[in-house]
Order: sequence, then C-alpha cells, then structure tokens
Amino acid sequence: MTDLGEYLRKERERKNLSIKDVTKATHINPKLLQAMEKGDFSDIPGVFYAKNFLKTFLDAVGADKTEFFKTYQAEIDRILEEKRDDPARYYSKLRYSSFKRRNLYLTASLILLLFVSAFCFFYQSNNNLFHVVKLNNAQPTYLDVNLLAAATADNKSPDYSPVNVKIEFQEKCWIQVLRGGEKVVSSVFEPGDIQEFHGYNLDLTLGNPSGLRLFVNGSELTRFSALNRSIRIQLNLLKLEKLIKNE
Repeated sequence: MTDLGEYLRKERERKNLSIKDVTKATHINPKLLQAMEKGDFSDIPGVFYAKNFLKTFLDAVGADKTEFFKTYQAEIDRILEEKRDDPARYYSKLRYSSFKRRNLYLTASLILLLFVSAFCFFYQSNNNLFHVVKLNNAQPTYLDVNLLAAATADNKSPDYSPVNVKIEFQEKCWIQVLRGGEKVVSSVFEPGDIQEFHGYNLDLTLGNPSGLRLFVNGSELTRFSALNRSIRIQLNLLKLEKLIKNE
C-alpha cells in the first residue's frame, strides 16, 4: 500500500465510512475504490478519470483536497504519467467491443437471411415437384402440384383429369356428384343413360348402387353392386389406387 492509498483509507475510516458508503456517494465501483486505497490505479482508464476519481473520493470523505494534492503531488504525477498511455489502450478496447457487437449483429443477420432464403427455396421447390401416381397398372401419370391446387381451388377440371368416372344406368337411379366441393349434378337417371365425370376430387352419392355399373379409370367397381342402400364414394388421388386395388 502506498502513502497516497494509505491516506485515502485513513480519511475514509476517520469519517466512519465503509467502501459501500463511498460507492453510494461517488458512484465509483467498489473494486476501484479498494484498489485506489492500495495505490493501484491500473484499472482506471485514463488521466481524466484518475484525477476525477481522486477529487470525488476526497469530497465524499470530507478531506482537504488542496493539502492532499500538495502533499502527494509527486506520487500523483507518477500515477498520471502512467495513465497517459492508457486512453489509447482503453479506446482500443472500446473499438474492439464495438467491433464485436457489429459482427454479432452481422452474423445474426446473415443467419436469418440464409434461413429465409432456404425456406423460400424449399417452399418453391416443393411447389414445383411432380408427383407420380400409378393407377390400375397403367403407365405412371405425372401431375403438377400447382395444376392440382388450381383445379381444386376453382373446382374446374383441367384438360387432363386423373379421376375419370363412367356410370351406366340399368335401373332408375338418383345420383349426386360433387367436384372439388361444388355440385356438378343432382338428378334421377333412367335405364340406358350414361354419365361421365372427370376431375381431381369427385364425391359421388349413389341412391341405388345395385341399379348401375360404375367404372373408374376404365376399371369397373363391382363391390357396391349388391348394396340395396345409398352410398357415398370419395374419389381422389390419395384414395383411388387403393380403391381399385381392393376391387
């Protein structure tokens, strides 16, 4: 402990003040106050702060600043001389800290940009994928997902429709057909009538399944022909192959 530091400590204790009390009065970090009382000013960033901290400390403990600086001028000069090189080092640390913050923000921004770009890429790629559907041992049919979505959205059948239904009426029978949720027909048909429907998503309600022959994509479904009650059949790309396979 130097004479200067010893003086600071004694002045504080003479006023019955703790380090905590001085910290509250000066807003100086308690670790710096303890270091100052040991004559250690190495962690104080520059000449301005060293001089200001000393004056603030002396005011807080009620010491005579004029007498203090006169008595310890040589030691104060030595301390201040050592601090003259500190600002460059101090501001270098500040610049490095600022550099780290800027780089942190830049890195976070780049990661976010990459994430958004990857999401957009895979989303777009997924929308442009082609699905392969194989029905009734026929050649694979390639369906554009965008075309399927459009057909389902506006309930219109495009030029090529993967679900093709043909109904031959052998008895008088009422049927209702929905395509994409929209009603296409709801009527009673006579024996000998033939109706055909095309689309991506067909919903058939057959009032008398035993009174008609039902063909889906060229294959006759006979499993409903013995039913004496109405039945509802949903025909779409997800269910079609299984329905024909289990025939």
